[in-house]
Amino acid sequence: MAEAHERRALAASFGMIRDPARRPAVVAAIVDITAVPPGIAERVLDLYAQPGRSALPLRGEIDPKGVAQVIAFMADAGEIQPPLPDAERFVDLRYLARAGVATRFHQPGPTPSHPEQDRETGLRR
Repeated sequence: MAEAHERRALAASFGMIRDPARRPAVVAAIVDITAVPPGIAERVLDLYAQPGRSALPLRGEIDPKGVAQVIAFMADAGEIQPPLPDAERFVDLRYLARAGVATRFHQPGPTPSHPEQDRETGLRR
Protein backbone atom coordinates (compact mmCIF):
# COMPACT_ATOMS: atom_id res chain seq x y z
CA MET A 1 0.00 0.00 0.00
CA ALA A 2 2.88 2.38 0.72
CA GLU A 3 4.05 1.94 -2.87
CA ALA A 4 0.75 3.33 -4.16
CA HIS A 5 1.10 6.39 -1.94
CA GLU A 6 4.66 6.90 -3.16
CA ARG A 7 3.55 6.64 -6.78
CA ARG A 8 0.72 9.11 -6.23
CA ALA A 9 3.24 11.48 -4.65
CA LEU A 10 5.56 10.98 -7.61
CA ALA A 11 2.71 11.71 -10.02
CA ALA A 12 1.87 14.88 -8.08
CA SER A 13 5.51 15.97 -8.16
CA PHE A 14 5.63 15.73 -11.96
CA GLY A 15 2.42 17.74 -12.10
CA MET A 16 4.05 20.41 -9.94
CA ILE A 17 7.18 20.46 -12.11
CA ARG A 18 5.02 21.07 -15.19
CA ASP A 19 2.82 23.72 -13.53
CA PRO A 20 3.79 27.16 -14.91
CA ALA A 21 2.70 28.80 -11.63
CA ARG A 22 5.27 26.68 -9.74
CA ARG A 23 8.14 27.32 -12.16
CA PRO A 24 10.04 29.73 -9.86
CA ALA A 25 9.98 27.15 -7.06
CA VAL A 26 11.11 24.37 -9.41
CA VAL A 27 13.96 26.50 -10.77
CA ALA A 28 14.98 27.41 -7.20
CA ALA A 29 15.00 23.71 -6.25
CA ILE A 30 17.18 22.84 -9.26
CA VAL A 31 19.60 25.64 -8.33
CA ASP A 32 19.65 24.54 -4.67
CA ILE A 33 20.20 20.85 -5.45
CA THR A 34 22.68 21.16 -8.33
CA ALA A 35 24.37 24.51 -7.63
CA VAL A 36 23.92 25.60 -11.26
CA PRO A 37 23.10 29.23 -12.08
CA PRO A 38 19.37 30.04 -12.40
CA GLY A 39 19.66 30.65 -16.15
CA ILE A 40 20.98 27.15 -16.72
CA ALA A 41 18.31 25.66 -14.46
CA GLU A 42 15.64 27.45 -16.51
CA ARG A 43 17.09 26.21 -19.80
CA VAL A 44 17.30 22.64 -18.53
CA LEU A 45 13.70 22.82 -17.34
CA ASP A 46 12.67 24.20 -20.75
CA LEU A 47 14.49 21.35 -22.48
CA TYR A 48 12.89 18.67 -20.32
CA ALA A 49 9.42 20.17 -20.54
CA GLN A 50 9.30 20.63 -24.32
CA PRO A 51 6.08 19.21 -25.73
CA GLY A 52 6.60 15.91 -27.50
CA ARG A 53 10.02 15.33 -25.94
CA SER A 54 8.85 12.89 -23.25
CA ALA A 55 11.89 13.64 -21.11
CA LEU A 56 9.71 14.04 -18.04
CA PRO A 57 6.79 11.73 -17.44
CA LEU A 58 3.39 13.33 -17.08
CA ARG A 59 2.51 11.38 -13.94
CA GLY A 60 5.37 8.97 -13.28
CA GLU A 61 4.94 6.65 -16.25
CA ILE A 62 7.80 4.35 -17.04
CA ASP A 63 8.69 3.58 -20.66
CA PRO A 64 10.31 0.15 -20.99
CA LYS A 65 11.88 1.33 -24.27
CA GLY A 66 13.63 4.10 -22.32
CA VAL A 67 14.89 1.59 -19.76
CA ALA A 68 16.15 -0.61 -22.62
CA GLN A 69 18.01 2.40 -24.03
CA VAL A 70 19.67 3.06 -20.67
CA ILE A 71 20.75 -0.59 -20.55
CA ALA A 72 22.23 -0.21 -24.06
CA PHE A 73 24.06 2.98 -23.02
CA MET A 74 25.48 1.18 -19.98
CA ALA A 75 26.72 -1.63 -22.22
CA ASP A 76 28.25 0.87 -24.67
CA ALA A 77 30.06 2.49 -21.75
CA GLY A 78 31.37 -0.87 -20.56
CA GLU A 79 29.41 -0.71 -17.31
CA ILE A 80 27.61 -3.99 -17.97
CA GLN A 81 28.48 -6.95 -20.17
CA PRO A 82 26.35 -9.10 -22.49
CA PRO A 83 24.06 -10.84 -22.29
CA LEU A 84 22.09 -7.69 -21.51
CA PRO A 85 19.03 -7.98 -19.28
CA ASP A 86 15.56 -7.28 -20.62
CA ALA A 87 14.13 -3.92 -19.56
CA GLU A 88 11.00 -5.66 -18.23
CA ARG A 89 13.18 -7.17 -15.51
CA PHE A 90 13.47 -3.68 -13.98
CA VAL A 91 10.01 -2.32 -14.75
CA ASP A 92 7.03 -3.32 -12.62
CA LEU A 93 4.00 -1.32 -13.71
CA ARG A 94 1.73 -2.87 -11.06
CA TYR A 95 2.65 -0.17 -8.56
CA LEU A 96 1.70 2.57 -10.98
CA ALA A 97 -1.59 0.82 -11.71
CA ARG A 98 -2.36 0.56 -7.98
CA ALA A 99 -1.69 4.27 -7.64
CA GLY A 100 -4.12 5.01 -10.45
CA VAL A 101 -1.38 6.07 -12.85
CA ALA A 102 -2.21 4.47 -16.17
CA THR A 103 0.63 3.91 -18.57
CA ARG A 104 0.50 4.53 -22.27
CA PHE A 105 2.96 1.69 -22.75
CA HIS A 106 0.79 -1.25 -21.73
CA GLN A 107 -2.78 -0.01 -21.93
CA PRO A 108 -4.22 0.35 -25.42
CA GLY A 109 -6.38 3.35 -24.57
CA PRO A 110 -9.80 3.91 -23.03
CA THR A 111 -11.69 0.92 -21.84
CA PRO A 112 -15.35 0.72 -20.84
CA SER A 113 -14.28 0.68 -17.19
CA HIS A 114 -12.09 3.79 -17.65
CA PRO A 115 -13.82 6.05 -20.20
CA GLU A 116 -12.12 9.07 -18.63
CA GLN A 117 -8.72 8.01 -20.02
CA ASP A 118 -7.06 10.31 -22.51
CA ARG A 119 -7.00 8.55 -25.90
CA GLU A 120 -3.54 9.86 -26.82
CA THR A 121 -1.63 9.22 -23.58
CA GLY A 122 -3.71 6.47 -21.99
CA LEU A 123 -3.67 8.48 -18.76
CA ARG A 124 -6.70 9.03 -16.59
CA ARG A 125 -8.01 12.59 -16.58
